[in-house]
Amino acid sequence: MPTRRDSRTRRELGFTLMEAIIVVAIIGILLLIGMPSFLGTLNRTRLTGSAREVATLFQVARLEAIKMNTPVKVTYDPALRRFGAFIDQDRDGIEDAGERRLPSVVELSRKTEFRGQGEPANGAEAIDGWDDVPAVDGPSFQFDGSVDRIGAFRLADTTGLNVIEIRVETQATGRVVQRKYDPVATKYYTHMENDQPWEWF
Repeated sequence: MPTRRDSRTRRELGFTLMEAIIVVAIIGILLLIGMPSFLGTLNRTRLTGSAREVATLFQVARLEAIKMNTPVKVTYDPALRRFGAFIDQDRDGIEDAGERRLPSVVELSRKTEFRGQGEPANGAEAIDGWDDVPAVDGPSFQFDGSVDRIGAFRLADTTGLNVIEIRVETQATGRVVQRKYDPVATKYYTHMENDQPWEWF
């Protein structure tokens, strides 16, 4: 038969319902406070990761053009949300049957969009420079490492406030840089340009 002392010890070892509810409530409040920051970090990671992959695809295309001694063109497919590249053997800028695609492919994550500042996905500002000529939608790297035209592809998170462009900025060398849009200064800049880190919104 349990004594008074046994039942008191049992009560002291466990949690009351009220204590458990308070602990769950505190955890819930902490999660609510930290969730926006966590989601922002997650979206930022997805965006920077996609931008890095596209920049790497540019560099792979450039090296392949040098190695194969023939142009390699980078393209974007809005239906598949995918960047790819092909060896442009006939040098017409259009992918024809028999022209080999590079195995390097970049598929945009669900929370990353192909768009420029302040516009919907696949808008006119998503491509800068390469869409000025009909049928030209991406850079064509040449056998000497140069590029046919300078320009940029732009990616944004779902808020549209954070936009990164992957730019080929030097025609003679095919140099690839990543720049982020600053809505205050209304310009794109590289990370730590003039000692200014990228600011996230």
